[in-house]
Amino acid sequence: MLNQNVTTLLSTLIGGILTILGGVIASHLNQSKTDRSERRKELRMLIEELSDTSYQLQVLHNKILDRVISISNGNITGNEKKIDIDETYFEIDRITAKMSLIILAYLPSLTGANAEFIQGIRKAGRMIGNAMGNDPILKNEDNKKQLQTDLADLLIEADQKFRHSLIEMLKKKGYSYI
Repeated sequence: MLNQNVTTLLSTLIGGILTILGGVIASHLNQSKTDRSERRKELRMLIEELSDTSYQLQVLHNKILDRVISISNGNITGNEKKIDIDETYFEIDRITAKMSLIILAYLPSLTGANAEFIQGIRKAGRMIGNAMGNDPILKNEDNKKQLQTDLADLLIEADQKFRHSLIEMLKKKGYSYI
């Protein structure tokens, strides 16, 4: 049989060790949960930013097309048109580069979807460029409306595919609330 003092000392030491071990484990579990929550929040913010920028690209392309149509109607002078359209194209390039960088750095599984989206964006730019170089298209009201419809359809299709990829990624990461 152990001495009363030794038993008390052992129970105190074992209790202290268990308390310290419990505190370390609880702290580790709490930190892991916090880190996981932060990663989910960052992912959600990145996805929201990509979604917002894809919408911005649609708006900028429509702005360019509206400008081209205004030019064809004679509402804007030559020098004015070139500066505004060039600035808008630079903005589109800046946004697509930013999207690509975000995806390469944080969401590499979306690289294919991003490439397809940017391909659609560039196709829209070429469509507008072709219209600018083809005066008869811009002189006919039906052709203008058809160009606007075709551009809208192209941009919406590219955007929907890209957003679908974003949604699929969120579902894989456990964000499905349905």
